[in-house]
Order: sequence, then C-alpha cells, then structure tokens
Amino acid sequence: MHIERSIDIAAPPGRGFTRATLTLDFRGWPLLFLGCWVRHLTERYFTLESEGLKRRAEGAGIRS
Repeated sequence: MHIERSIDIAAPPGRGFTRATLTLDFRGWPLLFLGCWVRHLTERYFTLESEGLKRRAEGAGIRS
C-alpha cells in the first residue's frame, strides 16, 4: 500500500511556493487483513500532519 500527499506552501510574495511531499509505503501480508483500517488511520494522520506543516511553515516567515 502506497500513500502519498503533496502540499504547496506559500512563500513570501514574489517567491512562488514550496512543495512538501509525505510518502509512506507499507508492505507485507498483515495488510491483507488490516489494510483498510491502516489506510484510514494513515490518511487521517497525513491530513493532520500536512495541515500542521503548512500552517507552521507559512506562519513562521521562512525565507528561501
């Protein structure tokens, strides 16, 4: 199971944006039984993590 989420983080005016990509790759036989449950939890975690990363990066005034 492969899960990937990309987010665009705004840069200061005139600088464009930065893209961050979170990727997770699960392998193995336990996924046959736990795949749907694990995917649901991982999607929720990725959403929370990507929103938090975007909020911190845009609010921190990071200079490129």
